[in-house]
Amino acid sequence: MVVGGVKQAYTNTISTPAHEMLEKAGIQVFANDEVEMILNRDRSGQCPMDKSLNETDDPQECVNILKNR
Repeated sequence: MVVGGVKQAYTNTISTPAHEMLEKAGIQVFANDEVEMILNRDRSGQCPMDKSLNETDDPQECVNILKNR
């Protein structure tokens, strides 16, 4: 969303790191629920896609990581 240039984001659930990244980029965020992390399908830990982004707060690097998954 940051790299794509959106101005506002609407979601049911957002992780705190995602919320922080969006707000840092000046994107207004509307969310029903904010959570520490997005859980995996069996709710035993962090979602693998979410986890792959833990080491960066750079939006373009996030895009590159996700493209390579």
